[in-house]
Amino acid sequence: MVARRLLLVGDSHVAGLAPTLKPLVSAVGWDFRAHSDQGKDLRFFGQPPILDDLMSDYKPHLVVIVLGTNPSGAYPEKSSARYHQQIADVLHKVKSAKVVWVGPPTILANAEDEASAVVRTYLLGQHGDMKFLNGREQTKDLNAYRTPDGFHFTAKGYELWGQRIFTGLQTSLAQFSSWKTWISLLSLAGLVVAGVLFWRRG
Repeated sequence: MVARRLLLVGDSHVAGLAPTLKPLVSAVGWDFRAHSDQGKDLRFFGQPPILDDLMSDYKPHLVVIVLGTNPSGAYPEKSSARYHQQIADVLHKVKSAKVVWVGPPTILANAEDEASAVVRTYLLGQHGDMKFLNGREQTKDLNAYRTPDGFHFTAKGYELWGQRIFTGLQTSLAQFSSWKTWISLLSLAGLVVAGVLFWRRG
């Protein structure tokens, strides 16, 4: 059986989350790969070649996107239509896989970035063609584990956030496993039918 593959991709938060998520994902039988581009936004991932190359090379069954902390040019409250298009561009790149999108965490750096993250969270949550995990809800009690820049977390903070993300992935992992089991059963049933037909002809 081909190993199920999970791709964790996104901005600098991915580098902090991967050490926690990799062993958790591996423990339930999934192969794991992470790709992080520090400081990048939706525009970067919605254009060639990063996601194109990752999807072609790794062929993931489940893609977990961690994007939304960086504002993607114009702040979305000034151009929500543009931000929706940027989301759609990223989703188009990964359309061959199931998608879970983890939104931005709370931001302590400054009031403007925090307010914009609220809007980005709202806009991301409007897309029904993916599962959305609210990063703000997952990190609202982790301020004790923030780094001085107000955007990132300490190793312990990322460990706690990663555990919460993994909990949020359970439904997606289970659904995929059920689908794989169903396909396996159908394949087995097909072999049984073929064997019966062969036996009758004999």
